[in-house]
Amino acid sequence: MDEENLSKHKKRIFILPAFVLLLVLGAYLSFQHFSSTADNQFIADTTSTNTLEEDKEFIEAVIPIVDSTEQYIIMSSQDDISVAIDNSAGKSIKQIYNGRRINIAVTGVDSRLGTNTRHADANHIISLLIDSGKIELFAIPRDTYVDCGYDDSTGLNKLTVLRAGSGRERYLRELANIARLDKIHYWVEFGFSQAMGLIELLGYSNPKATLRVLRSRKGLGGDDYQRVYNQSQFIRQSILRHFGKLDGQFGALLVRAGLALVETNLTFDIVNELYEQMKNKGFPHSASDIKVFVRPPVPINYKVYDFTDEETIAELRMKIDRFYRYNEANADSNNRNIEVNPLRLLQKAISSAAADTARNPQASINKLRTYFDQRSWYQIDDHNERIRLRDEMADILITAYIKRKKIDEAERVKHIIEIENKLLKNKQISDKYEESDNSSAR
Repeated sequence: MDEENLSKHKKRIFILPAFVLLLVLGAYLSFQHFSSTADNQFIADTTSTNTLEEDKEFIEAVIPIVDSTEQYIIMSSQDDISVAIDNSAGKSIKQIYNGRRINIAVTGVDSRLGTNTRHADANHIISLLIDSGKIELFAIPRDTYVDCGYDDSTGLNKLTVLRAGSGRERYLRELANIARLDKIHYWVEFGFSQAMGLIELLGYSNPKATLRVLRSRKGLGGDDYQRVYNQSQFIRQSILRHFGKLDGQFGALLVRAGLALVETNLTFDIVNELYEQMKNKGFPHSASDIKVFVRPPVPINYKVYDFTDEETIAELRMKIDRFYRYNEANADSNNRNIEVNPLRLLQKAISSAAADTARNPQASINKLRTYFDQRSWYQIDDHNERIRLRDEMADILITAYIKRKKIDEAERVKHIIEIENKLLKNKQISDKYEESDNSSAR
C-alpha cells in the first residue's frame, strides 16, 4: 500500500470495529480483579486535596433514588456531569418480534491472575434482530437468583455461581431464560486482562480507568443494576459510533485480533456474515435502533452517561476514587484488599517455568498456560516490558508444547503472537504518519 493510502487509513487502523469488539467485550467488564468484594480497591488521585467532610457530603449526594415514580436524580454538585434518565430499561415490557434473532452471550468471568475460576461476574446478551436491523442489549446482574442446588440460607443460589458450578451449557440456558429469550446461539467469555486488551483496541487511552468506571458497583450509585446498565450503555454508544468501520483489510485484521483475545464459538466468517446482514438492513437508521434492558426488570431511573467522551470517563473515575477514599479512611485496616503486582507475579512465573523447560516441559506448560490464556501481559502498563514478558512466555510455551508433541497448541500460541505483532506494526505506521501530519500542520 502506498503512503497516500496509508495516510487515508491511519485514523481507523487502531479503532477496532466496535460491532465485533462489542460482541466480545460487553461487559468486559465485571471481573474478580475488581470484584464486588475487591470493589474497595481504588486508584489514588494525588491531585485531590478535599477534606473528609467534603467526601461525606459527596457520598450523601450520590445515594441513588430507587423510587421509580420520581423523574429526577440527586446530583453531587451543580457543576456535575450532565446525565439523561432512562426510565424504561428496567420495566417489565413484553417484546413482540416475529423475525429472526441471533443471541450472543457475553460473559466476563472471575479472572484473578493465574487462576482458572469461572464465576460469571458480568452477564450480557447482544440480541441481533436480523430482519429489522435493530439490536436489543440485555444486562443481567451477577447476583440474580438461580437455583444452583444449594440451601437458600447459603446465599449461593445466584447466576455468578452457576457458571462455575454447573458449566457453560446450563449457564447459557438460564441466561436465556432470565432475558426471556428462546436460546443462546453464540457465546464469548473472557477475563480481566483480555478486557484490558479489548478496551485498548477500541482506542481508549486509559483502559484501566475506563474499566474501573464500568466496573464500579457503588461509586456511582445504583449498585449492580446501574453498573450492568452502564456496561450495556457503553456497548450501545460504541456500536452507534463505530459500526461502519468493519470494512477493509485493517478492519479484518482487528476483527481477528479481537476474536483471538477471547474464548468463543464465533468465527471471523460468522461475524462478517452477521455484520453484512445488519448493514444490508440499513443499521443503524438512528440511535433508537439499539435499546437496553435490565433483566430481571428493576424499574428504577437509570442514569445515562456519555462513555464516548474520555473526559466524562475521567470525571467519573475521580468520583469513584473519592467514594472509596472515604470508605478506606473509615474501614478496618484488616479488611482492606492488597493489590497484586502483575509485573512481579509474571516475572516469577516465567522464571520458574523456564527452569523446567528442559527436563519437565509439562511443568512449564502448567505454570504458564493460564497466564497466557488470560493475556495477562495487558495488565502491564509499560509497553516494552509487556512485549518482553509476552514473548518470553510464548517462547517457553512453544518449546514445551513441541517437546510434548502438542503441535496444534504450539501453533495456537504462534498465531496469537503474530496477530498482535501485525497490530503493533500497523500502530507504528499510524503513529509515524500522524506525527508527520502534525508537523506539517505546524
